[in-house]
Amino acid sequence: MRNPTEMVEAVACWLHFETRCLRDELFCEAYLAYPIGQFLHARYGNALRTEFAHPVLERHRNAAGPGRGDKPRVDFAVVEQDQVAVAVETKWLSRSQHLAEDILADCIRLELLAAEHKAAAFLILAGQQARFAELVAKPSVQAKPGHPRSTALLPTPERGPKVITLTTRSKHWERLYRRATARFPGVPLPERLLLSKAAFCAPGRRKVHCCVYGIQVESLPGRTTFVAPHAPAD
Repeated sequence: MRNPTEMVEAVACWLHFETRCLRDELFCEAYLAYPIGQFLHARYGNALRTEFAHPVLERHRNAAGPGRGDKPRVDFAVVEQDQVAVAVETKWLSRSQHLAEDILADCIRLELLAAEHKAAAFLILAGQQARFAELVAKPSVQAKPGHPRSTALLPTPERGPKVITLTTRSKHWERLYRRATARFPGVPLPERLLLSKAAFCAPGRRKVHCCVYGIQVESLPGRTTFVAPHAPAD
Protein backbone atom coordinates (compact mmCIF):
# COMPACT_ATOMS: atom_id res chain seq x y z
CA MET A 1 0.00 0.00 0.00
CA ARG A 2 1.59 3.22 -1.17
CA ASN A 3 -1.30 5.64 -1.02
CA PRO A 4 -3.78 6.54 1.74
CA THR A 5 -6.72 7.24 -0.59
CA GLU A 6 -8.50 3.87 -0.42
CA MET A 7 -8.12 3.64 3.35
CA VAL A 8 -9.40 7.19 3.80
CA GLU A 9 -12.45 6.52 1.60
CA ALA A 10 -13.22 3.24 3.39
CA VAL A 11 -13.08 4.80 6.85
CA ALA A 12 -15.09 7.85 5.76
CA CYS A 13 -17.87 5.73 4.26
CA TRP A 14 -17.98 3.54 7.38
CA LEU A 15 -18.27 6.57 9.66
CA HIS A 16 -21.00 7.98 7.44
CA PHE A 17 -22.89 4.68 7.72
CA GLU A 18 -22.46 4.70 11.51
CA THR A 19 -23.76 8.27 11.59
CA ARG A 20 -26.87 7.23 9.67
CA CYS A 21 -27.34 4.47 12.24
CA LEU A 22 -27.31 7.15 14.98
CA ARG A 23 -24.10 5.88 16.55
CA ASP A 24 -22.07 9.06 16.09
CA GLU A 25 -22.21 9.82 19.83
CA LEU A 26 -19.85 6.85 20.28
CA PHE A 27 -17.20 8.23 17.93
CA CYS A 28 -13.68 8.59 19.34
CA GLU A 29 -10.14 7.53 18.43
CA ALA A 30 -10.74 3.98 19.69
CA TYR A 31 -13.79 3.73 17.40
CA LEU A 32 -11.48 3.99 14.38
CA ALA A 33 -9.80 0.69 15.26
CA TYR A 34 -12.58 -1.41 13.71
CA PRO A 35 -12.74 0.05 10.16
CA ILE A 36 -8.98 0.50 9.83
CA GLY A 37 -8.32 -2.95 11.26
CA GLN A 38 -10.81 -4.50 8.81
CA PHE A 39 -9.29 -2.63 5.88
CA LEU A 40 -5.73 -3.68 6.72
CA HIS A 41 -6.58 -7.26 7.68
CA ALA A 42 -8.28 -7.80 4.32
CA ARG A 43 -4.96 -6.95 2.67
CA TYR A 44 -2.33 -8.31 5.06
CA GLY A 45 -4.08 -10.99 7.12
CA ASN A 46 -2.17 -12.30 10.11
CA ALA A 47 0.77 -9.98 9.47
CA LEU A 48 -1.30 -7.18 11.00
CA ARG A 49 -0.55 -6.11 14.58
CA THR A 50 -2.37 -3.59 16.76
CA GLU A 51 -0.79 -1.52 19.53
CA PHE A 52 2.59 -2.75 18.31
CA ALA A 53 5.69 -1.73 20.25
CA HIS A 54 7.46 1.01 18.26
CA PRO A 55 10.82 -0.67 17.59
CA VAL A 56 12.87 2.50 17.24
CA LEU A 57 11.48 4.34 20.26
CA GLU A 58 11.42 1.17 22.36
CA ARG A 59 15.13 0.65 21.72
CA HIS A 60 15.95 4.14 22.95
CA ARG A 61 13.62 3.72 25.91
CA ASN A 62 15.41 0.53 26.95
CA ALA A 63 18.82 2.18 26.53
CA ALA A 64 17.71 4.98 28.87
CA GLY A 65 17.03 2.46 31.64
CA PRO A 66 13.96 1.25 33.53
CA GLY A 67 11.12 3.49 34.59
CA ARG A 68 11.19 5.67 31.49
CA GLY A 69 7.50 6.16 30.84
CA ASP A 70 4.92 4.14 28.95
CA LYS A 71 5.92 1.70 26.28
CA PRO A 72 5.77 3.53 22.91
CA ARG A 73 3.41 1.84 20.48
CA VAL A 74 2.12 2.13 16.92
CA ASP A 75 -1.64 1.90 16.40
CA PHE A 76 -1.34 -0.53 13.48
CA ALA A 77 1.69 -2.28 12.04
CA VAL A 78 2.08 -4.86 9.31
CA VAL A 79 5.10 -6.93 10.31
CA GLU A 80 6.92 -9.02 7.71
CA GLN A 81 10.18 -10.81 8.50
CA ASP A 82 10.68 -8.80 11.70
CA GLN A 83 10.35 -5.54 9.77
CA VAL A 84 7.49 -3.04 9.88
CA ALA A 85 6.24 -2.95 6.29
CA VAL A 86 3.23 -0.70 6.93
CA ALA A 87 2.56 1.59 9.89
CA VAL A 88 -0.65 3.53 10.60
CA GLU A 89 -1.27 6.06 13.34
CA THR A 90 -4.76 7.41 13.98
CA LYS A 91 -6.00 10.64 15.53
CA TRP A 92 -9.52 11.76 16.38
CA LEU A 93 -10.06 15.45 15.72
CA SER A 94 -10.74 17.26 18.97
CA ARG A 95 -10.61 20.80 20.29
CA SER A 96 -7.45 20.09 22.26
CA GLN A 97 -5.05 23.02 22.19
CA HIS A 98 -2.27 20.46 21.64
CA LEU A 99 -3.86 18.82 18.59
CA ALA A 100 -1.40 20.28 16.08
CA GLU A 101 1.67 19.18 18.05
CA ASP A 102 0.04 15.77 18.64
CA ILE A 103 -0.30 15.38 14.87
CA LEU A 104 3.28 16.47 14.24
CA ALA A 105 4.56 14.09 16.94
CA ASP A 106 2.72 11.22 15.23
CA CYS A 107 4.35 12.20 11.93
CA ILE A 108 7.77 12.05 13.59
CA ARG A 109 7.01 8.61 15.04
CA LEU A 110 6.03 7.41 11.58
CA GLU A 111 9.12 8.90 9.93
CA LEU A 112 11.35 6.92 12.28
CA LEU A 113 9.78 3.72 10.93
CA ALA A 114 9.94 4.91 7.34
CA ALA A 115 13.66 5.63 7.79
CA GLU A 116 14.75 2.49 9.64
CA HIS A 117 12.29 -0.12 8.37
CA LYS A 118 11.44 1.39 4.97
CA ALA A 119 7.81 1.23 6.09
CA ALA A 120 4.92 2.73 4.20
CA ALA A 121 3.75 5.05 6.97
CA PHE A 122 0.37 6.77 7.17
CA LEU A 123 -1.44 9.14 9.51
CA ILE A 124 -5.24 9.03 9.48
CA LEU A 125 -7.22 11.91 11.03
CA ALA A 126 -10.97 11.65 11.47
CA GLY A 127 -13.70 13.69 13.09
CA GLN A 128 -16.37 16.26 12.46
CA GLN A 129 -15.83 18.47 9.44
CA ALA A 130 -16.16 21.50 11.73
CA ARG A 131 -13.24 20.25 13.87
CA PHE A 132 -11.08 19.79 10.76
CA ALA A 133 -11.94 23.32 9.60
CA GLU A 134 -10.90 24.64 13.02
CA LEU A 135 -7.61 22.78 12.82
CA VAL A 136 -6.57 24.07 9.40
CA ALA A 137 -7.63 27.60 10.39
CA LYS A 138 -5.19 27.73 13.30
CA PRO A 139 -2.40 30.28 12.65
CA SER A 140 0.17 27.76 13.91
CA VAL A 141 -0.56 25.34 11.05
CA GLN A 142 -1.21 27.86 8.27
CA ALA A 143 1.45 29.06 5.86
CA LYS A 144 3.84 31.71 7.09
CA PRO A 145 2.21 35.11 6.46
CA GLY A 146 3.85 37.23 3.79
CA HIS A 147 5.88 34.34 2.34
CA PRO A 148 4.39 33.20 -1.00
CA ARG A 149 6.49 30.02 -1.07
CA SER A 150 5.44 28.96 2.41
CA THR A 151 2.79 26.22 2.66
CA ALA A 152 0.50 25.02 5.44
CA LEU A 153 1.58 22.28 7.81
CA LEU A 154 -0.84 19.75 6.33
CA PRO A 155 -0.58 19.06 2.61
CA THR A 156 -3.66 18.82 0.44
CA PRO A 157 -4.38 16.61 -2.58
CA GLU A 158 -4.32 19.77 -4.73
CA ARG A 159 -1.15 21.41 -3.39
CA GLY A 160 1.10 18.38 -3.23
CA PRO A 161 3.79 17.40 -0.70
CA LYS A 162 5.11 19.32 2.30
CA VAL A 163 8.70 19.20 3.57
CA ILE A 164 8.95 19.94 7.29
CA THR A 165 12.29 21.20 8.60
CA LEU A 166 12.19 20.48 12.32
CA THR A 167 15.35 22.48 12.97
CA THR A 168 13.97 25.66 11.44
CA ARG A 169 14.60 28.96 13.17
CA SER A 170 11.45 30.49 11.74
CA LYS A 171 9.47 32.03 14.59
CA HIS A 172 6.27 31.05 12.80
CA TRP A 173 6.98 27.30 13.15
CA GLU A 174 9.47 27.18 16.01
CA ARG A 175 7.09 26.78 18.98
CA LEU A 176 5.06 24.00 17.35
CA TYR A 177 8.15 22.10 16.22
CA ARG A 178 9.92 22.56 19.55
CA ARG A 179 7.03 21.25 21.60
CA ALA A 180 6.50 18.25 19.31
CA THR A 181 10.16 17.21 19.18
CA ALA A 182 10.59 17.61 22.96
CA ARG A 183 8.45 14.50 23.35
CA PHE A 184 11.37 12.38 22.15
CA PRO A 185 14.19 13.03 24.65
CA GLY A 186 17.50 11.49 23.62
CA VAL A 187 16.15 10.15 20.30
CA PRO A 188 17.94 11.12 17.06
CA LEU A 189 15.20 12.81 15.07
CA PRO A 190 15.17 13.72 11.38
CA GLU A 191 16.06 17.29 10.58
CA ARG A 192 13.55 17.07 7.75
CA LEU A 193 10.62 14.84 6.88
CA LEU A 194 8.22 14.63 3.98
CA LEU A 195 4.43 14.61 4.11
CA SER A 196 3.80 13.33 0.62
CA LYS A 197 0.52 11.87 -0.58
CA ALA A 198 -2.64 13.38 0.87
CA ALA A 199 -6.27 12.26 0.69
CA PHE A 200 -9.51 13.74 2.00
CA CYS A 201 -13.05 12.38 2.05
CA ALA A 202 -16.21 13.91 3.52
CA PRO A 203 -19.34 12.00 2.44
CA GLY A 204 -21.78 14.20 4.39
CA ARG A 205 -22.59 17.81 3.60
CA ARG A 206 -23.07 19.14 7.13
CA LYS A 207 -20.35 20.37 9.46
CA VAL A 208 -21.43 17.80 12.04
CA HIS A 209 -20.77 14.99 9.58
CA CYS A 210 -17.42 13.25 9.69
CA CYS A 211 -14.51 13.65 7.37
CA VAL A 212 -11.30 11.65 7.10
CA TYR A 213 -7.91 13.02 6.12
CA GLY A 214 -4.83 10.92 5.42
CA ILE A 215 -1.19 11.54 4.57
CA GLN A 216 1.84 9.41 3.90
CA VAL A 217 4.95 10.24 5.91
CA GLU A 218 8.30 9.59 4.25
CA SER A 219 11.97 9.83 5.07
CA LEU A 220 13.99 12.09 2.79
CA PRO A 221 17.19 11.02 1.02
CA GLY A 222 20.42 12.12 2.68
CA ARG A 223 18.72 11.99 6.06
CA THR A 224 20.45 13.85 8.92
CA THR A 225 19.42 13.84 12.56
CA PHE A 226 19.49 15.97 15.70
CA VAL A 227 18.58 15.51 19.35
CA ALA A 228 15.91 17.92 20.52
CA PRO A 229 16.11 19.76 23.84
CA HIS A 230 13.21 19.64 26.28
CA ALA A 231 10.62 22.31 25.56
CA PRO A 232 10.42 24.95 28.30
CA ALA A 233 7.02 25.48 29.86
CA ASP A 234 5.08 28.37 28.33
